[in-house]
Amino acid sequence: MEKIRAILSDGGNILFSDSGMKKGPYKYLQKFMPKYLPTITFEEFEDKFHKYKARAQTFLDYDNNDALKDYLKSIGFPHILELVKLNEKNEKSEKIITLFEGVKETLERINEKNIKFIILTDSTKQGRELWPFLEKTGIARYVTDIISSKDLGVRKPDERFLNEPLKRHQLVKEEVIFLGHDYDELKGAWDQGFKVYALNYNKCDNLNFLIKENKLEKFADLERLIE
Repeated sequence: MEKIRAILSDGGNILFSDSGMKKGPYKYLQKFMPKYLPTITFEEFEDKFHKYKARAQTFLDYDNNDALKDYLKSIGFPHILELVKLNEKNEKSEKIITLFEGVKETLERINEKNIKFIILTDSTKQGRELWPFLEKTGIARYVTDIISSKDLGVRKPDERFLNEPLKRHQLVKEEVIFLGHDYDELKGAWDQGFKVYALNYNKCDNLNFLIKENKLEKFADLERLIE
């Protein structure tokens, strides 16, 4: 194996649980069920909200508020968004997010070996807007770069997205590891020739393109890959 110079990693569900952030808009709507809204399950909400969320993750002039507003219009309840400011709710939810066990210590040791750690995230915020969040978690000093779908106008595993960190940091695929949990991203990176490792993935996903050693049990397992 070539010497590893960089790790390309998702943020949510790799460094910390993102379930609270993903369910933030839904929990907001729950405040109005069933008095102002019919009862909607999270699965029903996700099914329709997904396309608006994807737009918020790739268009600069379209944010999470716009996404929820369009979703509510699509189900016939456009007025509800005016009752409470969604952004205030999201800011409160971010404060309770904590890192998974061993993340900070492992990132510190990776940094000591002069290996770049680059976060690739599908986010409704630009990469530069996410640095303050990393500062709060205490790991910003160990992260080389944050690249967001909002910066590039495409989501993972689009080839333009996965190749962006290579261009920015003068890297080649043979020198990097791609670490993720989502099937589409893992398979997409694999098909593009990256060294792919899965962590916190859905055990029901068919990851038969990965050998057992490429399915990590914990974040600290990264250390054995960079020795």
